Amino acid sequence: MKDYRPFLDTNMPDDKKPKPASTYSDLLKPAQMLTTLGFVIAIPLVILALTGRWLDRIYESSPVFLLISIFAAFFISSHYIYTKMVKYYVFFDEKEKKEK
Repeated sequence: MKDYRPFLDTNMPDDKKPKPASTYSDLLKPAQMLTTLGFVIAIPLVILALTGRWLDRIYESSPVFLLISIFAAFFISSHYIYTKMVKYYVFFDEKEKKEK
């Protein structure tokens, strides 16, 4: 059976050809990162917003605790995303160095 890959040029040198994903988990890594990113943003926002709204009802201070909790969720999510991106950057940088 002939292998049809219109995106690959058969005359292309081997070092220029795109490398296939080595395992199935390599293909799922971007989807996992995007799913994690969505949860990291949504979960603190929902939990802290509901807590802020609850505190506003108790202390009758309409949007004060809600706004504080939304800003806190923003900073928590930003910090987590920043630390994850630094780890991924270091991982991919080391992986690139090993391939050379």
